[in-house]
Amino acid sequence: MTDNEYAVKIYCRIFRLPKAEDDLCMTGMLDALKTLSSAEQIALECRYRHGYTYKQTGIVLGDHKSDVARRIVNKAILKLKHPSRIKFIRTKDHGD
Repeated sequence: MTDNEYAVKIYCRIFRLPKAEDDLCMTGMLDALKTLSSAEQIALECRYRHGYTYKQTGIVLGDHKSDVARRIVNKAILKLKHPSRIKFIRTKDHGD
């Protein structure tokens, strides 16, 4: 999966869209992902780039509990939904 495909999946998850919008800001999305902790980045990659289950994601993170992995993924999504990051994501490619 390419970085752009990965960014589309995360973008759609954040904004609860069935598919990407035409004005999707890939660069902003990828930059916003870089602001997360390494565990959050890994957890999101496991879930959305590789399609791992929460249990598999937990193993990759070094903790075999799926509920811990679920909490990390949900925390990362909440961080990406924060207004400061949403503004960053939506305006990055438009030069704003």
